[in-house]
Amino acid sequence: MIGQAITRNAVILGLFAIGTAATLALTNQATRQRVECNRQSALADALAQVMPPARHDNPLLDDSITVTDPLLGHGEHQLYRARLGGEASGAVLEAVAPDGYGGDIRLIVGVDHDGTILGVRVVPPHNETPGLGDNIEIRKSDWILGFNGASLEQPSTPGWAVKKDGGRFDSFTGATITPRAVVSAVHGALRYYQAHGDEVFKTPAQAQTTESCDG
Repeated sequence: MIGQAITRNAVILGLFAIGTAATLALTNQATRQRVECNRQSALADALAQVMPPARHDNPLLDDSITVTDPLLGHGEHQLYRARLGGEASGAVLEAVAPDGYGGDIRLIVGVDHDGTILGVRVVPPHNETPGLGDNIEIRKSDWILGFNGASLEQPSTPGWAVKKDGGRFDSFTGATITPRAVVSAVHGALRYYQAHGDEVFKTPAQAQTTESCDG
């Protein structure tokens, strides 16, 4: 009788452990999917700020490639391709300014098919000084909007610098390093697009592995 009770309790405990493990696994999977869906939603919102929806009819998140080039900074970068009526209409490029005051500053740069900037945004997090360097964020100031309409021709190369260095772009009082780094990174992104704009639209889109976030 005692042996049977011990065996029965062991079976019950084993089943409980299995059930708990399964529940935790399902919970973790659901949490990971929710986090990824939130990330995708935030990314889609950011892309829409630099590539207006009226300029494309394809889902940008489903039409991207991974590229590496020193003009975009170190590491790998996503390039999201915009198409309208099946024709290339622009792109959003990820870029890194490696020489910010607090280290890397990650950006997304939206350009039309001809290479004119539609918008630039800083991708958090970064370590720029609060109240000074963090004015590169759209929520802190409109400085980042100064890139709208710029291209490699407007201004020409000498103009792609902060005014303190003889260029066109404003800097911040007491914080020149941060805007200087961003201006250089945006200029690099434009140079990359000029050199590779045609070929990036011919490269097959990478497979998307994200689970459905509908509902």
